[in-house]
Amino acid sequence: MKPFYLLNRSFDTTIHAVEQLQRLEFFENAELPVLMNRLECLRSETNEVLFENMQDYEHDEAFRFGQLVGQWEKSVRNPNELYLQANENRAEIEAKISELQAALDLQSPKPLKQKPSKLRTSKRRPVKRRTAKSQSLKRQSEETEE
Repeated sequence: MKPFYLLNRSFDTTIHAVEQLQRLEFFENAELPVLMNRLECLRSETNEVLFENMQDYEHDEAFRFGQLVGQWEKSVRNPNELYLQANENRAEIEAKISELQAALDLQSPKPLKQKPSKLRTSKRRPVKRRTAKSQSLKRQSEETEE
């Protein structure tokens, strides 16, 4: 990070030079304080941009190295350890499920189950409709009976 250090050191040197110019009688009326503020602002914005880029880079590197470490840990892991870890995870999950179920039970109690009543409900029986064919059959049977 030597370039970053040198950049900030150069800003410091420039600001110090402006301070020395301000002490000279010749530059008393010049707007040197404004120039110093602009330099500080430029340094601050430059550092911000550089840190953002560096932070993105470091984030990507941390992810990449984290994957490599994870791969290495998988390669040296004991198979018995996996079984024990799975059992621990199962116990934790079951505990969490029962905790959540208890919370749900408190929020909405289960309705009481009602036994079906033994009373008959009035159901309508289907109505037999008379068709032309059934009417003609009925007439024929009446005629044969006479």
